[in-house]
Amino acid sequence: MVSRPRRHPLVPLTLLLSVLLIAMFAQTPFLTLAAFAGAVLYLATAGRSALTRRGVLGYLILWTLVAVTNPLFSTGGATPIVFVNGRPYTREALLYGIHLGGMLISVLLWFRCESFLVSDENRFFLFGRIAPKSALLISTVLRFVPLLRRRAEARGGAPTAGGG
Repeated sequence: MVSRPRRHPLVPLTLLLSVLLIAMFAQTPFLTLAAFAGAVLYLATAGRSALTRRGVLGYLILWTLVAVTNPLFSTGGATPIVFVNGRPYTREALLYGIHLGGMLISVLLWFRCESFLVSDENRFFLFGRIAPKSALLISTVLRFVPLLRRRAEARGGAPTAGGG
């Protein structure tokens, strides 16, 4: 696991918010690919449990599902590939589905990076003065997610959803 250097917690939070905003709202495939690659590279260096084969497989399945189903709901485009129930399955909608899936996966991966960059204490430090009860509740809930996952794995059960 990556050791957290001593720094003000606003620094990683600013980084995360800026990357998330770019990944969510930039409609450029290059920026989506850069956000995805950055999250994968960070998780690959963060430790053994950060990015597992099972997690990668889950993300790829979600990406494929979004890419394949987008043309079923959005029929915009000029180049039909096939007709499904009389509706065109277009190349442009498929490409946009691939881009949309990449956006979704990169945002999910950056939220996974957040758990390595910002500790529970830092989260409470940042939001404790603004909304102390909410900060305590959020810190407690976010602390129990990995704890419950470890307990489920220790009992021989499958870990909870989230690709972990």
